[in-house]
Amino acid sequence: MKRSDRRHLKENALATVLAGLENRLRGHGRTLIFFGLAFLVGFVVIVKYLDLQNEKEFAGTQMLAEAMITATAPIVLPPDTSSADGSGAMPPPASFQPGSYTSGERRAEMALQQFIETAESHPGNQAGLVARYYAATTASSLGQREEAIQHYQMVIESEGNGIYGEMAQLGMAAAQMHSGRYAEATEIFEASAEQLEWDIPVDGVLFELGKTYLLSGQSDQAQATFTRIITEFPESLFQTDAQAELDKLDSSENE
Repeated sequence: MKRSDRRHLKENALATVLAGLENRLRGHGRTLIFFGLAFLVGFVVIVKYLDLQNEKEFAGTQMLAEAMITATAPIVLPPDTSSADGSGAMPPPASFQPGSYTSGERRAEMALQQFIETAESHPGNQAGLVARYYAATTASSLGQREEAIQHYQMVIESEGNGIYGEMAQLGMAAAQMHSGRYAEATEIFEASAEQLEWDIPVDGVLFELGKTYLLSGQSDQAQATFTRIITEFPESLFQTDAQAELDKLDSSENE
C-alpha cells in the first residue's frame, strides 16, 4: 500500500471518530448540560463551605489571640495606702493602665474564662484545641487541678500523639502529682520517658518522675531516676536540681 493510501485511510478514520463523537454529543446534550450545571453548583457549594470554614478559623484565632493578650497583660499593683511619713495622708492614685490587672490571680481567672469560651465555640479547629490546652495550664496555675485534668484529657482525646497531645499528657501527670494521685502520675511519666520519638526533653520528664517518686515515698526509685539524669544527660538543664535532690537523699540517709 502506498504512503498516500495509508494517509487517506487515517484521515477517513479520524473523520469517522469525530463524526461519531459529534452525534453522541448531540444526542446527550441535555445530559451533559445537566451534569455541567450540577458540577457548577457543587463547585459553588464547596467554595462557600471553604469560605465559611475560613471565617470560623479566623474567628477562633481572633478569640484565642484575645485570650492570650489577657493572659500576658501587665499587672499594676494598687497603691500602698500607708504613707511613708506616718501622717496618714493618702498617696496619689496610680495612673490607670487599660488592659491591666491588679493581681496575677485575677488576670489568670479572666484568661481562663476566655480560653474556655474559645475552646467551646471552636471545638473542631486548631484555635479551639490550643485554647483548650491553655485552659488546662491556666486552671492548673490557679490550683484548680481537677478542672485542669479534665481539660488536658479533652486535648489528649482530640489530638492523641500530636504535640499538644503529648504536652497535655505531661501536664495532666503534673496536675495529678500535685493532687496526690501519685500512681497515675507515675504511670504517665514512666511511659513518657520511654517515648523517644516525642519532641520533649526526656531529662525534664525524668526529673518530674523523680519528684513524684519522692512525694510518694519511693526514695530508692527517686535516687535512681535523679542519678540517671546525672549520668545520661551531662548537658541537662536539670543537672543542678537533680544533684541537689541526690544530696538531700544522701543527707537523710546519714542522719
